[in-house]
Amino acid sequence: MNEVYFISDAHLGIESPGKEGRKKNALLSFLKEVPSKGSGLYILGDLYDFWFEYRRGVSVLDSRIADALSTLASKGINVTYVGGNHDYWLGSYWEERGIRISREPITVDIQGKTVLMAHGDGLAGTDPGYLLIKWLLRNKTSIYLYSQLGRPIGNGLAVMVSKLSRAKSNRTV
Repeated sequence: MNEVYFISDAHLGIESPGKEGRKKNALLSFLKEVPSKGSGLYILGDLYDFWFEYRRGVSVLDSRIADALSTLASKGINVTYVGGNHDYWLGSYWEERGIRISREPITVDIQGKTVLMAHGDGLAGTDPGYLLIKWLLRNKTSIYLYSQLGRPIGNGLAVMVSKLSRAKSNRTV
């Protein structure tokens, strides 16, 4: 029981309801298998297409994935969540469920080897526009102001920005 598992870029919450349901069910099935085989699970960003902890509640209403991760932690599985560019705003919601969180890359020892755990977004980024957006989204004042919007407005804004970003990145030249 020393296998270590990794999840990255699931982007839960962006697909059509049918596709989203299949994706969540597949992930839940996977998570049920981890305790029998693994000792660690690392989530390397963007588990959700958007995650934010508002002043009153979180951006995601379906708690099945969070509950499954909390169950793993309660069974002694080391669950660590490294935030990505879509879920950088991790906080007490996860910590209260026994999940370790980090907003920055971390190094861990796995079976005698030092391993860098990171989402990867922006590791080599030098694009000034990207760096400005990254700074703005991770700025404490911006985060505080966004937290005041509440779920309906905040989530609506996040979905709109995500769709615009996807449309831009899917264009062919």
